[in-house]
Amino acid sequence: KASLIVEIIFFTLFSLLAVSIGACIYDLLYKTMPMPPVIQLLLYYALGLGLVSSALFVFGILGILYGWTIFALLFLLSIIAIPKFCRRIIPLLADSVKGLRPTQLSFIGYFLLTIIGVYILLNLVRALSPPTSFDDLVYHLADPKKFLEHHRLLSTQICGIDLRLGKIAPFNFELLYMIPLVFKNDIFANVLQYGTSVFAGAALCALSTRFFSKLVGLFAAAIFLIQPFMFTHIATAKTDTAI
Repeated sequence: KASLIVEIIFFTLFSLLAVSIGACIYDLLYKTMPMPPVIQLLLYYALGLGLVSSALFVFGILGILYGWTIFALLFLLSIIAIPKFCRRIIPLLADSVKGLRPTQLSFIGYFLLTIIGVYILLNLVRALSPPTSFDDLVYHLADPKKFLEHHRLLSTQICGIDLRLGKIAPFNFELLYMIPLVFKNDIFANVLQYGTSVFAGAALCALSTRFFSKLVGLFAAAIFLIQPFMFTHIATAKTDTAI
């Protein structure tokens, strides 16, 4: 039980880091735009993950993929992110929580909300179990492990599958799995894709609610999350649903 709590705490801290760094990037590249707090947070999260993934890609090109360089990267990003977290993210989180206050929904709305909630909880249990699927073990986690062992990006071949040229380039999201592997924690890779997929559903719900209605938002999120493809991949260490 303690280890499962650690996984959730680890993901929460990493997500807050990504959101804070994403806010820094957004402020550098764009002017402030009026957006609902939830949409802002989800946009910052995506930008933050992109920066971390790009930094790991550069490390791989330079041949400096070591545990200590990844620790140093996370430490440096944390130092940069702390002021932005205090000034921007905490108020946004507070506004987002206020926006979650109960509102009057129709029977269908409550039904959709129940389906989404049960789905998220059931898949959280799946995400907190060790990776076991073929793709996870053969290349989504195996390749980042090889990169760490050789301290650089490599052209890799998937065992038992003739791809002629092999897998010549890593997936951007796959590079993020080097972080849990540095911490000897493969379950966090599951949680990372699970959380990112749930956030994607939340983004779809928030955007649909903004432009249509809350019922449309809930319906869009429910359809997105419970489709067979999402159910199959959401709690794994793949990259499909996160992408």
